[in-house]
Amino acid sequence: MGNYNRCWLKLKVLLLLSVFPLITSYDILVLAPAVSKSHFNVGEAISIGLAQAGHNVTLISPYDYKPKYRNIEPVQLTGAIEKAEEMHKGMASQGMDSIRKMPLVVMLPFILNWSTDHCNFTLNHPNVRALYGRKYDLVIVEIFGTDVVVGLGQQFDAPVIAFSTFGTSRWTNDLIGNPSPLSYVSHPMRNYPDKMNVWDRISNTLMYVYESLVLEFFSYRQRAVYDHSFPDAKISYDEARKTVSLTFVNSHFSIARPLPYGPNTIEVGGMHVNRKIKPLPQDIQSFLDSATDGAIYFSLGSFLQSSQFPVEKRDAFINNFAKLKQKIVWKFEDDTLPMPKNVYTGSWLPQSDILGHPNLKAFISHGGLLGSTEAIYHGVPIVGIPFFGDQHLNIKRASQAGWAIPLDYDNITMESVEWALNEILNEKRYLQNAKVISERYRDQPMTPTETMVYWSEYVIRHKGAPHLRSAGLDLNYIQYHNLDAFALIAASVVIFCYALKWACRKLCCRRSTVEKKKANKKKNN
Repeated sequence: MGNYNRCWLKLKVLLLLSVFPLITSYDILVLAPAVSKSHFNVGEAISIGLAQAGHNVTLISPYDYKPKYRNIEPVQLTGAIEKAEEMHKGMASQGMDSIRKMPLVVMLPFILNWSTDHCNFTLNHPNVRALYGRKYDLVIVEIFGTDVVVGLGQQFDAPVIAFSTFGTSRWTNDLIGNPSPLSYVSHPMRNYPDKMNVWDRISNTLMYVYESLVLEFFSYRQRAVYDHSFPDAKISYDEARKTVSLTFVNSHFSIARPLPYGPNTIEVGGMHVNRKIKPLPQDIQSFLDSATDGAIYFSLGSFLQSSQFPVEKRDAFINNFAKLKQKIVWKFEDDTLPMPKNVYTGSWLPQSDILGHPNLKAFISHGGLLGSTEAIYHGVPIVGIPFFGDQHLNIKRASQAGWAIPLDYDNITMESVEWALNEILNEKRYLQNAKVISERYRDQPMTPTETMVYWSEYVIRHKGAPHLRSAGLDLNYIQYHNLDAFALIAASVVIFCYALKWACRKLCCRRSTVEKKKANKKKNN
């Protein structure tokens, strides 16, 4: 019997060892440099997904991150948060209007200027420099006006995947050659409808031209940062931009809209959403469990703070909440302000798990993409108060799809808040539409995280997957838009018309000459 057990044990060990070659663990570098919790959440979700798949991940971020997995090595960009806070303080001192009323033509160069400076800070940070000399199988970087960071691929001699914390934009499309017709693909920071009229298309085209000029200007600064950060680079900045294997975009067509993607654009929207709802803190759990008439969750995300509302707008919500039979969980950053008994406040709240509570009936939100995705996953309708960026477009699309009510910030009054709350709570169509779109979103062959892991491993297995690369990347502006072909066709038509006109004129002149000769001959006879 003892010999049998020993033989069986040896057999199991041999079987286990035979499986090991099939399990490949890769070393992957993930760069999520933006000083923004919402941006970091996407980078963290990528890192956790790869770690759960058995890979070793180095995660570079501005935060003092404490990973839950041993195979995630955090690298902090110390000083980045303090550097960003100086800018945020100046904006916060002017109130919410400083952000909300900033025109896009001002915001775009503002973002690109900050991003370029931050790239220089990141790539020359001693904690990043300390990684040089290591071997990585893949580099995954965030693209948010930060094209220069793709240079880390040539630094580590590894393929590069870019990720966008929202949908596609010029920043991602230009990297991999995605088509982007201006007739129906609007700028992600403009809330044009899906079917634009002629004036919308004109405005969209002018915005494209303006953005092209701004991007061209900042490309010179990005080249300078690249040359300074990678003095021994094997390839130039422009060549490095063309080495990106594919892009992960934090969106999904069921929530946004179908767009023309190449095979190297992968939708992974919702990686951050908790598929398995975690137990809430006991006080929040008890509060929501007792909400037999339903509950509302209110949050303006990680960047904006409800406590910064002007008094009259803040009181418009507080006074209306006091009249409701529903309970409210509010991300409110001032615990000294008296609240009605049916309102629970906290400076930090587990948003996705709260939205997943069965008693939740509505979500008052700024319309950020992460929160909107969490809401639709759990089938919760939104009252949207957009401020800037893609928030206007997110709320407009959700409103058109029938699962959100837009509430203009300038129109926040007792009456408008009362109407919006009554509408979202009492009109069943909003909840029904949210449930329908939730079913569409959930109906995927793989979860967003599984999709992300598969394509990351695919790029590694196929040595950067150059077969996914668009031929459009090798064309200049004139060739890409076929302007030379149109010019030649137009020139050929013009030449043909002139030739035809010349031939007709010659023929007419010849016929006229012949007729004159005949007439003269008759006259002489």
